Amino acid sequence: MGNYLQGGKGMHGKTLFALMLGCGVVGMLFALGACDSTPTKPVVSNQQRLANIDTHLAEWHDHNVNDLIAKNGPPTTTSTMPNGNTLYTYSRTTPMSDLYGNTVLLYCIVHYTVDKDSQTVIAHSFQGC
Repeated sequence: MGNYLQGGKGMHGKTLFALMLGCGVVGMLFALGACDSTPTKPVVSNQQRLANIDTHLAEWHDHNVNDLIAKNGPPTTTSTMPNGNTLYTYSRTTPMSDLYGNTVLLYCIVHYTVDKDSQTVIAHSFQGC
């Protein structure tokens, strides 16, 4: 699980944490008036940030589950669904400091559904990312 949300090549699960930070926290900092003398990127709306995460997670569809595990590490949990498919769940909580020095916890839970016959990712969902 340690590798799951670290930076890496490609736009799969490992870059999710980078997306969360790049789109969410940095956007929040600029929105709250953090000053910098360099030009800033436009603030990304929460809706767009979530759409970006969804798009990147969808890139795993039709890929073999072994590739997913090789890239992201072992899942936090696995569950067999009533139809025989397997739900692979990755979760991570990361402490961060806000603008005022308070510690806040950022969490991200990603579920991948893997087809029982083809062993490929057929669906995904996420929370809190």
